[in-house]
Amino acid sequence: MFILYIFAGILLITMAMAFYLSRKSLNPNTIDYKKSLELVVGNEDFSNEWFSALTGEDVYINSEDGLKLHGLWYSVKDSEKTIILSHGYSFSLYGSVKYMKMFMDKGFNVLLVDHRYHGLSEGKLCTMGHKEKMDQVKWVNWIEKRVGRDSIIGSHGESMGASTVLLHGAIDDRIKFIIADCAYQSLFDQFRYRLKIEYKLPAFPLIYMGNLFHKLRTGAFYKEISPIEAVKKIKVPVLFIHGNSDDYTTPSNSINLHKSKNGPGFIYLVPGADHGGSFKTDPKNYQKVLFRFLENCGV
Repeated sequence: MFILYIFAGILLITMAMAFYLSRKSLNPNTIDYKKSLELVVGNEDFSNEWFSALTGEDVYINSEDGLKLHGLWYSVKDSEKTIILSHGYSFSLYGSVKYMKMFMDKGFNVLLVDHRYHGLSEGKLCTMGHKEKMDQVKWVNWIEKRVGRDSIIGSHGESMGASTVLLHGAIDDRIKFIIADCAYQSLFDQFRYRLKIEYKLPAFPLIYMGNLFHKLRTGAFYKEISPIEAVKKIKVPVLFIHGNSDDYTTPSNSINLHKSKNGPGFIYLVPGADHGGSFKTDPKNYQKVLFRFLENCGV
């Protein structure tokens, strides 16, 4: 009986830890919307004068499951080209502002989006790309109504946003090109890696129990959120970007994604760049590679 009590205690503790880790991923501490703007404009590498001269339009749409989603729209006169910029985990759409100028210089309208649960968008959960990919479909619908159905629409995402645009690209053929900056190849692999690095714990049994909690709350198991499976279905060109010194989501993720891509795919590994830091580390070559990619895409 005593052994049974010990076993039950270990099981309860393990379940509690798994629930905590699952909740931590689904309900991260997000950065306040106004604070995220202050962090961006206060960065010494940011062109605050250029950004302050722009006039953005707040846009709201409804998700498939009835959430009010927020975005910021910046138009270029008479342009039929639009780029959707998707931010990373726990930040807001202002995390994508640093990428705006190079696209606008090439004549692109820019749509910054707040993922569900982030920024000014509603939502009780962050689903790491699972439901966010369907939100992207809704944003493309909005762009088509605003600019026209013949418009050229591309996607750029950073970190979680990068994985989201890959998941979206597999289900929406209206996207003409995709740029994925420091994406994870699968949610299961990323959580297994972070569990080892942050907590020095093996995947079993915590990640498997957390997987069940994730399924109950989001409708998807970790392995169902798999950009590496999504890229096999994407026919349009994809540019994978990753910092060589990224120890949060290792560059092997983008390398494997690139290897799995069917059709045109390109990869750019940035020396010395950490997670989400490729543009900041080498903005000149980042733009050079991106512009060459756009030329190859015919846009």
